[in-house]
Amino acid sequence: MAYSDYDLTGSAKTLVEEIRDMIQENPVIGDRKPGSGHEFSGKELSSKTAQLEQELSNEKYASRCKVLHLDHGGIIYNRSGHLLVIPLNGSAAFERTTSTQTDEPLRPCHYLTETRKIRGDDIDVILVALEERD
Repeated sequence: MAYSDYDLTGSAKTLVEEIRDMIQENPVIGDRKPGSGHEFSGKELSSKTAQLEQELSNEKYASRCKVLHLDHGGIIYNRSGHLLVIPLNGSAAFERTTSTQTDEPLRPCHYLTETRKIRGDDIDVILVALEERD
């Protein structure tokens, strides 16, 4: 199931834009995995992702955000069972499970319930894991 960008609140959209600008203008590279990409980090980015986590959390779900750069796509593991993928930079698509289907374009806010393979070169994404509250 995929959500459109209209499902993000105005505040969430603003935070996504601020995060996009931040990693374009002054990226701070965190953990790097050779050949696959890296996680963005830094105090300012941590502050913005904490605000986005708060904005996307509700009475049923709590969220955790990571901002990643993928060199050549990769596998998006969905350990929580509920994951939002928000593209920031680059052109990306999800690989379809059958060879007869074309790739599924990544929407402005894509909701996943399973692990998926993402295609694209030099793409930046926000991953938001949604975990059920106790």
